[in-house]
Amino acid sequence: KVIDEVRYTRYHFQGLLHDAQRTLEIRLAEDGYERSHVIEVARPEEGRPAWLVSIEDWNDDTHQLFFETEKGDFVDPLVFASKAFPEPIPTPQARVAFLRMQVVPADISVHLVVFEALPSGQWLVVDKAWENIEPERIDLDWDERSYPGWIASAFAYGLTVPLDIVTSPFQLIGLIVYAGAAWQ
Repeated sequence: KVIDEVRYTRYHFQGLLHDAQRTLEIRLAEDGYERSHVIEVARPEEGRPAWLVSIEDWNDDTHQLFFETEKGDFVDPLVFASKAFPEPIPTPQARVAFLRMQVVPADISVHLVVFEALPSGQWLVVDKAWENIEPERIDLDWDERSYPGWIASAFAYGLTVPLDIVTSPFQLIGLIVYAGAAWQ
């Protein structure tokens, strides 16, 4: 789709935002320049379904997935999915999208790799993106943190730290007793 003379590939992900009626849309600029957007849409346009694998942890496998695979490579996404999830996973039919989003106050870091099944049974990397998206290109209905809640959590840390210091000798004794019992 062309928006403001920039051609975008749009991906819709339902179930990632807190309300079931909310859909996350990631618009990736096809020209490769950092003009992508992360927005919330009320109702996504029809499109091809994708099987979403949300990546939380960063390890050698995710590094290989996001940095060593290239657009146009033939790679089996189930190898990465089986490493990410210990339980058996259903075999996707048409598309698999691996998504890792990291939200920090300044921006959202998006890593996305999309695989498509070919009639031959092979999987082709059809899209790949890694981009930091600045706040002016993010349009989500954020819930602001409450200032009194932040003060209360800071106060709670002020209580738990001295409590940990006071109880640390007892925790150490318990650890020694437990470790001694485990060795026998």
